[in-house]
Amino acid sequence: MHCQSLTVAALCLALAACGTIPPTETDLAKVPIITFGQPLPKGDNFVLHFPADTPLRVRTVVQGNLFTHTAISTATVVLKHDIYAYRQFASFDNKHWVLGRRLLDSRLTVAIPGKDGKDAGVLDLQLNEK
Repeated sequence: MHCQSLTVAALCLALAACGTIPPTETDLAKVPIITFGQPLPKGDNFVLHFPADTPLRVRTVVQGNLFTHTAISTATVVLKHDIYAYRQFASFDNKHWVLGRRLLDSRLTVAIPGKDGKDAGVLDLQLNEK
C-alpha cells in the first residue's frame, strides 16, 4: 500500500511538471494560429495571436444586484509587439515559449471610492512585460 501511494504521488508530481514544460516547435506544428477577433475553435489546442499595432477591444462590465442596471463600456488598446498565447504559455515570437506569468506581469486594482473622491470606483488593469 505504501508503495502504491508513492507511485501515485510521483505520477502526480510528473503530471504537474508537464504543465510547466513549454511547447516545442514540433508540438505546435499542427496547431492552428488564430488571430484575435476570429472565431475560436473548440477546446484549447490553438495558438491565439494578439497582433501588434492593431486595435484590440477590451470590454468592462459592472453588474450585480446592488445596481439598477448593468453598465458596459469598451476601450481600445494597441500592443507594441505581437503576443502569442497557448494554454498557460506565452511568446513574443511564436518560437520561444514560457509560462505566461514569466513573460507578463498583470495587476488589477479596484478602488472604491476612487482616490480623489470623484469616482465611485476605479478599475485599473496594468499589463507589463517582465
